[in-house]
Amino acid sequence: MWANLRSGNWVNEQRLKVYPLILLVGAALVIMAMIAMTHDRLGPDDRPLGTDFSQVWIAGLETLRGHPEEPFDLVRHVNEQHSEFGEKSAVYGWHYPPYFLAPAALLAHLPYLQALLVWQLATLVLYLAVIAAITRDSGLDRARVFIAALAFPAVLVNLGHGQNGFLTAALLGGGFLLLESRPILTGTLFALLAYKPQFGLVIPAALIAGRHWRALGSAVVTLALMTLASVAAFGLMSWIAFWNSLALTRTLAVEQGATGFEKMQSVFAGVRLMGGDVQTAYAAQAVVILLTLAAVILLWRSRADRRVICAVTIMATLLTTP
Repeated sequence: MWANLRSGNWVNEQRLKVYPLILLVGAALVIMAMIAMTHDRLGPDDRPLGTDFSQVWIAGLETLRGHPEEPFDLVRHVNEQHSEFGEKSAVYGWHYPPYFLAPAALLAHLPYLQALLVWQLATLVLYLAVIAAITRDSGLDRARVFIAALAFPAVLVNLGHGQNGFLTAALLGGGFLLLESRPILTGTLFALLAYKPQFGLVIPAALIAGRHWRALGSAVVTLALMTLASVAAFGLMSWIAFWNSLALTRTLAVEQGATGFEKMQSVFAGVRLMGGDVQTAYAAQAVVILLTLAAVILLWRSRADRRVICAVTIMATLLTTP
């Protein structure tokens, strides 16, 4: 039995066809149950359907009301969430730079549940489109590719919490997929990832190591334009408020693990979860960052398969953020 498990022979054609379908059906049943138990936009645990998305929508409302700096004020942002969804509902902090106020404000034009549906479907389509493009020449059956992509457990997590994982995956995957053929577009896609500033360490290093200057230049120009546009749309105060909120974000979300260290994939979180202090956790994370960056740079300068290089770089973006 153990020998068979180690060999991987149990992952045969039949299981690869059936297991994703079983997972997908299970996920669909869970989603239907969540929707069936929803009352006044709240689930059975008194949290808004789509949990994390609720504060994105609230941030959009605050922006539409002419106060784009409000989401960065934790107390005011929490009060707005309680005011909209009730005192018992869970609350979330706003840790995105002002770039993300743009989609938040657009979605806030819609009622909450409609906005959640539009966000989930639109970003899910982007995710599936990139998966389809990546596997286009693989010879795999397209229907089975989509079933496997939808059955991936992280899809259910993203749907259940209304997160931005579909968009992040589409921008990362799409950017590397188009790197050789459309470097200018690749740079634009990578710049759009600026709502996740923690990804800003590995990707530039990879582009420099791979000498992809057009993609890097496009990313820099796009990011500059995005920044100017955000200042024009939301005012300089939104950026000042974001900057002032970083210390609280670092303390609560990272060092104290307000969202739960068990939910983070980082070495920093692992050290903290095992009882290590903040300084030890940062030291361990720093070692991993240096080793990971060195590996990425060496890989981009090697003759390794480009698909492997891109996959490792995407993984490295997760390893290097605490």
